[in-house]
Amino acid sequence: MSGIRFGVWAAMALVLVPLAGAQSYTVTDLGVLPGAISSNAAAINDYGEVVGNSNDHAFLWTPSGGMQDLGTLAGDTESYGYAINDSGTVVGLSQGDIGKHAFLWTQTGGMQDLGNLGGENWAAAEGINSSGAVVGFSHLADNVTSRAFLRSEEHTSEL
Repeated sequence: MSGIRFGVWAAMALVLVPLAGAQSYTVTDLGVLPGAISSNAAAINDYGEVVGNSNDHAFLWTPSGGMQDLGTLAGDTESYGYAINDSGTVVGLSQGDIGKHAFLWTQTGGMQDLGNLGGENWAAAEGINSSGAVVGFSHLADNVTSRAFLRSEEHTSEL
């Protein structure tokens, strides 16, 4: 490469580098659930749908619909949304006086308890992929030892 060609390429790179960094961003207030004073976002999918919690209730926020309360499992008083996939399926934790439960939420099925690895009411779902496989943790039957779990259509197992 001749010195002139290299000089032209170097000059073009110096002109284009500032343009690549000149992106602008906006910060959007997602709001709170009715009666709440705070909210916390935990995850976002490729469609801009966000999950988190607002005053101890899991929420799903969509660009078109705003913030929706996902509720809790029966008998529980609090819930936290931890992850969402591109199908809009949410996973998290629902808890009350009788323990902590891993949940999976869908628009059509609502909130479902995912069960546990044998312990008494201590589990949380913390991630979900595009195939709907869920990961999290749960107490074993001794109610002291925790294990990571994988729940998928193929199998449910500890990792």
